[in-house]
Amino acid sequence: MEGKGPSWADRFIGPEFVLDMFDQEPWEGDHGYTTIENYFLYKQDIERLATMGMPYYSFSISWQRILPFTLPGTPVNQQGLQHYDDLINFVLEKGMKPIVTLVHIDSPLIFYPNVSEEYIGRNPEYGFLDYGMGDPRFEDAWVNYGKIVMSHFADRVPIIWVT
Repeated sequence: MEGKGPSWADRFIGPEFVLDMFDQEPWEGDHGYTTIENYFLYKQDIERLATMGMPYYSFSISWQRILPFTLPGTPVNQQGLQHYDDLINFVLEKGMKPIVTLVHIDSPLIFYPNVSEEYIGRNPEYGFLDYGMGDPRFEDAWVNYGKIVMSHFADRVPIIWVT
């Protein structure tokens, strides 16, 4: 969608990888892809929350939607920035304040060169990955992404940033 690059979540969140935390069997319910409808329906979600009087709207900005190739020096996806411009502007229009998470669990797939379905099958417990932080390129890439996003949205998200 709109030039987004691959993330860990895109590759490894699905019913075959989500295990019930009590019996370690594959979970039969909905999986991670159900929640991405927010990408298309965010105005409805925000409208509902504003109607309830919620003062804040919390969401994540997808690193790979802004930098599909992840690393410093690679192109910035203007369509991705525009999506979040629209979202943030709608939040403000509804009288709410945006709370932005820079990375949730969807760090770029480039930082996971040795993770496979087999590895995940043997290591299903929560926290088995470092979300790419062990990759020597992570720090510079993270700082680059943070500077791009925070400088672009700083006029509308002045205070509340989460990592």
